[in-house]
Amino acid sequence: MHSSKETGKKLKRHVDELYNSRLKHFYSIEQFHFHTPPAKSFYRVHAPSKYDDDLSLFRKTVLLANRDKNMVTGLELGRAGLGLRVVKPVWYNYDYLGTVELGGNIENLLSTPANSTGVEYAVGIFIRSLKKIPILLSGSQ
Repeated sequence: MHSSKETGKKLKRHVDELYNSRLKHFYSIEQFHFHTPPAKSFYRVHAPSKYDDDLSLFRKTVLLANRDKNMVTGLELGRAGLGLRVVKPVWYNYDYLGTVELGGNIENLLSTPANSTGVEYAVGIFIRSLKKIPILLSGSQ
């Protein structure tokens, strides 16, 4: 995922239709995001006008996936809120390019068991966790 405009245009051409025609509607994927190491936003398919921002202060899944070049999954707080994230390394011709992420709102994750069992769930976040991410508290996105 070299930072050239040419690479960005090629990537956009290949993934926009996939996201808009399948991932978003059939699988409730809300975030489709490409990153360059160590944790810089390269292309947000779900929000193309937001890119090139540094995520290293609060996106540990992206940092770990880029550092170890392995898939990382988990619940994580990001610019879009708390979500279930899957971050996977991207290689091209043996060259490491960065990571790709699929993510969704935790509400979708919790609604299926709630609907089938009738049990309501709640998720809390310690305020000290939010204080580690000043940009999220300030409302700047």
